Amino acid sequence: TMHGRMSKLRRSLSRSVLQLHAIHALSRSHNHLNSDAYESRQNAPNEDLIHKFASPSTFNQFKEIVQGNSENLREIINILDEKSTLDANYSKSLHKLAARLHKITQKATCEIDNGWTSAAEQFDMQATIHSNLSSALSDDIVQPLRAIQINEERSVRASSLFVEKQLKRLKEKKADVARAKRLAYTAAKDLERLEQTADTDKTNQNKYPPRRKKLQDAAKKSEDAYVFESIDLEKMREMTEKVLQRAVAGLEGIEMERLAHSQTALGRLHRKIEQLGPSLTQMFTRQTNNLDVAIHSSPSSFLQSLSPSQTPSNNVMLTDTFAENFAEVMKMERRRESLGRLAGLLDAELQRMYALARVEDVRSQQISLVEYVEYLYYKVGESLSSLEGRSSTSSHRLNTFQHRLKDKQGLPQTILVLPLTEGADTVTLPGLSSPSLPASSPISSPIQSDCNDTYEEYEKISDEGFYNSNSRQSTVIDDPSLSEEDKKVCRVIYDFKPQNEEEIEIRAGESVLIESRLGPDWCYGRVITPLGRSLPPQQTMGRFPTTYISMQEASIFL
Repeated sequence: TMHGRMSKLRRSLSRSVLQLHAIHALSRSHNHLNSDAYESRQNAPNEDLIHKFASPSTFNQFKEIVQGNSENLREIINILDEKSTLDANYSKSLHKLAARLHKITQKATCEIDNGWTSAAEQFDMQATIHSNLSSALSDDIVQPLRAIQINEERSVRASSLFVEKQLKRLKEKKADVARAKRLAYTAAKDLERLEQTADTDKTNQNKYPPRRKKLQDAAKKSEDAYVFESIDLEKMREMTEKVLQRAVAGLEGIEMERLAHSQTALGRLHRKIEQLGPSLTQMFTRQTNNLDVAIHSSPSSFLQSLSPSQTPSNNVMLTDTFAENFAEVMKMERRRESLGRLAGLLDAELQRMYALARVEDVRSQQISLVEYVEYLYYKVGESLSSLEGRSSTSSHRLNTFQHRLKDKQGLPQTILVLPLTEGADTVTLPGLSSPSLPASSPISSPIQSDCNDTYEEYEKISDEGFYNSNSRQSTVIDDPSLSEEDKKVCRVIYDFKPQNEEEIEIRAGESVLIESRLGPDWCYGRVITPLGRSLPPQQTMGRFPTTYISMQEASIFL
């Protein structure tokens, strides 16, 4: 019997040693991220914390606290990550807005408008600050904390699983002990009941010994099993207590590590905010200085400093009748009649204006209505003089500002480009870049060096003398506008027979005096050196084709 009990004790101790090795192996397998998940986190575990929570009834409370804090840390990391993303997106949006504002205000010349440039610079600085803050949150706080939180979450899960398995074994061992106890009680009760029956039955004692021996062996066996199961339970309890102590120490280390890293992250955030302080102060100081300049600027000073990119002028539209256009084919008598009727109409209108005393009702530096009608009359008179072959003996002050072009319908249009400001040397027609078009009258277009060349671009018209007269000039001035040097002599290379009254006959070898050009195809003038014929006493002027003469021959000037 003693040998049997020692064998059972040895088997129980062997099972305990095997369980201890299994526990250590399980501990190493669940803590592969850290060789010692429970002891390496701190050198001196908190004994008070172990006494409080290193029990099966209170361990889950401490585990839930650590798990809750880990989940809160994960949520904090997610919030900071979202904040970092928002800062990055906000920085990009601010940069775009600043670029749009810079594009709008880059050509601003007013100090008030330049104030918005300061706002754009503020947007850029704010965008840079948010970009730096986003990078700091992501690199210095979010990523380190996320790595720590993931490791801590795994460690907490491993500790919890390890403790749960150990508590499950302890529960199973308690169940084994309870079952062994119940069997021991049952065997002892059966034996005691048999003994009591044998004590009362004195007549039949021979039938009890075999049964008594059987029950005694069963009771001893069950009691031995109950005792050894209790010893194994105590060993399991002690081992569970050690596991709980180590688990509490590990969870304590996890929580200490979380708090330490949280403090480090908060310190980094605090230092980043301290670094942003001077940048914000500099930004607001610079913005305030620039805005003060814009706020205290004078709008009237800016408006007075404005000037156009070209000389301001008024374009006065003149009349251009069909009879005035010598480029159009028209019988001379009908042209003379039409021009005479138009001159009479304008003369009558002038007489009516003189009677109404409209001469003084004008601005001092611009053309008056009376002067406008006077110039129309002068223009028609010049056409009549050219038609009759007479040289112009008078000039009008507005000749300097006359310009000829064509309208959208291709019809000739004469305008007066009158400068609005004093001291302007020239006036250029705004918005026009095409070459000048043929003149509609044989009077004001000078002859170019080559008959086949087109006119130059719209010539700049000098307004010298426009503002020099203190009073308006009426009618015309006896100052010839066409000098003799403006006339050009050309050699005729082909014979030309006139087809209508406006054309003149020219012959090869003759010299012609060109008074003016009628577009690129016709010239207006007269023959000065006839060959084999005599000219009439009063020579008639007319037009002839440009292609029938040559400018490359030697020419003379009258």
